[in-house]
Amino acid sequence: MKALFSIVAVTVLLFGQCGENEVFIGEDRFTLKEGEVYDAGSFKLRLSGIDDSRCPVNANCVWQGAAVTALTLWMESKGDLPQDTLKTCLGGCKQMGIPGDRPESIGFQVDGNQYEVILEEVSPYPDAKTKGDVPEKEASYLLRSFSE
Repeated sequence: MKALFSIVAVTVLLFGQCGENEVFIGEDRFTLKEGEVYDAGSFKLRLSGIDDSRCPVNANCVWQGAAVTALTLWMESKGDLPQDTLKTCLGGCKQMGIPGDRPESIGFQVDGNQYEVILEEVSPYPDAKTKGDVPEKEASYLLRSFSE
């Protein structure tokens, strides 16, 4: 009985997020370093920048800061030319001028399908005690797709 309830609960959560006429297709997780590309077939996303001003661990800050990422969208149907820049943010996004109730996610449409890319993490998290070489930043995303 618990297993049946769990299946129903997960189904309601997944499909409850869709719009009235949208059907959930699937999701994929991916991680990119600056300059790397995620190929989804009908489109590509290139991580074109990470701006990480979050308050470091082991530091006292006046504000929390934010991690802002920029993804460049290429659509195969448009001749593989850059089409748009998608910005996502974690942390104090309103102070960075990024609008919206969910600045960590942004939606877009390709060939009649709706997509939502959600920034889940930017790592490594800044640390005030780090000296010397700082590891290259990377961003982890969840890509959700829907059809109308």
